[in-house]
Amino acid sequence: MLILKRHKPLIINNDGTIISYFKGSIFLLTSDGSIYKKVCTLPTTYLFGVLSKFRLFERLFRLEPRCAVLIEENLLLLSYRGSCFRVDIDNGKVEVEIKYRDGMANPLFFSVINDIDGMQRSIVFGDYWGNPDRDVVKIYIRFLGRNSKWSVLTEFSAGEVTHIHNIVEDIKRDRLLILTGDSDSESAIWEYSLSDPHPKKIVGGSQLYRACSCYVDGDYLFYGTDSPQEINYLVRLCLKTLEVRKLAILEGPIIYSTKTNRNFIFSSSVEADSSLKGWRYLVSRKHGPGIKSYDSVVYSFDGYNTIELGRYNKDIYPMGLFQFGSVSFCTSDNFEHVYAYGMSVDDVDGKMFKLN
Repeated sequence: MLILKRHKPLIINNDGTIISYFKGSIFLLTSDGSIYKKVCTLPTTYLFGVLSKFRLFERLFRLEPRCAVLIEENLLLLSYRGSCFRVDIDNGKVEVEIKYRDGMANPLFFSVINDIDGMQRSIVFGDYWGNPDRDVVKIYIRFLGRNSKWSVLTEFSAGEVTHIHNIVEDIKRDRLLILTGDSDSESAIWEYSLSDPHPKKIVGGSQLYRACSCYVDGDYLFYGTDSPQEINYLVRLCLKTLEVRKLAILEGPIIYSTKTNRNFIFSSSVEADSSLKGWRYLVSRKHGPGIKSYDSVVYSFDGYNTIELGRYNKDIYPMGLFQFGSVSFCTSDNFEHVYAYGMSVDDVDGKMFKLN
């Protein structure tokens, strides 16, 4: 069911109300998609404020927030154009909490940490940018609550990884799992706990360990690989034995996912061929050899079987300039409301629609 055009869902509350981004501003929507109130306009230049009103310019200049998380009932953190902003939903006040390093627009995800000893309830993210000089890559932490400040939790030495894709809890072993990329040697899954100041590699060394979206279930890590150059799989990694099992062949790289109380829902992306360099990469419509078609496919995995929920064809615009074809997700904490958002795909580009 289509809800609203140009509204990107950022937070789905348990009562079904939605915090969304729309043409440079943050809105609070009712559960049926009606606008309840405009919260604020995000800080930007006059030019980008004007360009955000037009969908192709919004895609070209990456004018949408990448990720968001609530730190209190009506206090939002969101990543937008090189900074993490704190937005008060009640009064519309917007403040910069942290500016990212030079060249970094957004982390790929914010991760909520609830059950790791010594970290309290907190938000973490990792450096995510092209990193051409293979600099030090850091992970940052902030405890929940209005007055907490960001600090560096840990870091990777120069040359170890290009950037960080995601960070998740391994509650059973009281540690964080860190997903990194992008080359074979940099694609790995690492562990971090407060007892050791530096991350330790668990597995890595090939595109089979390059991942963005995952979840932990007991002794297993489930993830979709994220390689535009090689065939992609849904993978199960045993965290006790480190045995890897390929569960399904996928249409393409997996960036976005969500977890409900029953299923792991994720989507493949249509990405440009990363062997192309410079302007050729930007303007090419050729997808990578690890991608089977021009469809972004939404999947559901119940722990045993993988099924397709839908296919969305990449539109005519080049992936490098106008963004990969993909579907991202936003889910309420009680799992009763799951929404999707289309990017660079026909029919649902820039549109929010409900999956359940």
